[in-house]
Amino acid sequence: MKYLGLPRVGLLSLIWVVVGYFSIMDFGLGQALTKTVAEAIAARDPDKVARLYGTATRIQLVMGLVGGLIMAASARYLVSSVLRVPAPLQPEAQLSVILCAIAFPLVLLTSSATGMLQAAQRFDLMNLVQVPLGIGQFLLPLVCAIWSTNLAILVAVLLASRIIALIALSRMVRRLVTPGMTSMISGQNELRSLISFGGWVTVSNIVSPLMVFADRFLIGALQTISSVAYYSVPSDATLRLLIVPRSLASAMFPVMSATDDTERLRELVLRSVRYILLLVGIPSLLLLVAAHDAMSVWMGESFAARSAVVLQILLPGIVANSIAQIPYAMIQATGRADITAKLHVAEFPLYAALSYLAIREWGIQGAALAWSLRVIVDTGVLFYLARRRIGISLRDVSLQLIPQLVATLAVTGVASLLLHWWLGDAFREWLAGACLAAILISMSWGFFLTESERSRVLQALPARSLRRPM
Repeated sequence: MKYLGLPRVGLLSLIWVVVGYFSIMDFGLGQALTKTVAEAIAARDPDKVARLYGTATRIQLVMGLVGGLIMAASARYLVSSVLRVPAPLQPEAQLSVILCAIAFPLVLLTSSATGMLQAAQRFDLMNLVQVPLGIGQFLLPLVCAIWSTNLAILVAVLLASRIIALIALSRMVRRLVTPGMTSMISGQNELRSLISFGGWVTVSNIVSPLMVFADRFLIGALQTISSVAYYSVPSDATLRLLIVPRSLASAMFPVMSATDDTERLRELVLRSVRYILLLVGIPSLLLLVAAHDAMSVWMGESFAARSAVVLQILLPGIVANSIAQIPYAMIQATGRADITAKLHVAEFPLYAALSYLAIREWGIQGAALAWSLRVIVDTGVLFYLARRRIGISLRDVSLQLIPQLVATLAVTGVASLLLHWWLGDAFREWLAGACLAAILISMSWGFFLTESERSRVLQALPARSLRRPM
């Protein structure tokens, strides 16, 4: 923000939305590959694993080339009409979109590589590449912005990092695939299994990004490009919290795909939701209380005055969306990607209308409210659908967690009042935050984790490990 300014930050956010949306030409093959390869691994069929990978990569290469040509041809229209970029920024914005189009096939091939590693549950190998890449998505623009504010240079550096990541991921996948098998001619069965599942995933991939990012385009159309920055900064920050549940869902997806045991699925869903509330719900509660201070430290007081309330409104929706990742993954793992696709199609027009009205009435705060309401309702519907699949519902989850949540919120509320009375005007200082964090961690340890889980945590501590006899 310091080096690029509000218009370029808002524009960079919208460019990545467009690039992410064009990745729907993956046609759901990445996730379909994870599901089918996980099943093939469980069946101990390495030849089928290799054929599935070869089929998916060839399809994605062709689709990537087609998608890149479409993106490059529509660059001028996207910049001038869709993104409504101010005239002085249009040349560098158009070049940025063209650069993204050139690298588009590589972006799709990355989904095949990560899909294979996820199916093999080799998240260790995937993280060796994905973690530096994720850090680079924010560190590299900062370094480049100090040297140049041209968006095309920032995008070129980011895309170069993705190319390096793809090369590394592809080499890792080669170690998992039987040598020489990836060049075999694809069978009709592999192609059919990938397309049938991936087709419904594609429907979700078309509609879901619209529901996640449509509010930004509506803000740009109804407000200003600077308003997009005031909204996108807290929105992107809260969306980063989804790293935890999505990572957990990614780990669970191949396991769920390879099992037909309903009781096992119920156990995985309940335990996963409890861990998500611990790892996302508790930090969100702290951030909800300290939203204005956090935004002030990060972006400055004037920015916080416009965006802190947006952050607070988005947080309940983020917690709900985090929980929803588990039933969503479970439904797709059981082969019913059509159910989630139909749900997204039904939701979109209602959400678009609600967002339009809310933004016109309340601006960026209305956009945050519409988004949170949508994902909260979506979570309830997903658990209703999960109940029909494996007999688990939101009520089953709440019965396990209501006592813990009530106790945690009650203790936190009392502690907040006492700290406010004790510290007075200094209530927002770090001491109060440290006290609240300590209270919440203690409550989480005592209420959210079972005795066996606490024992496992203690056994995993480095100090405990060092004391073990050799």
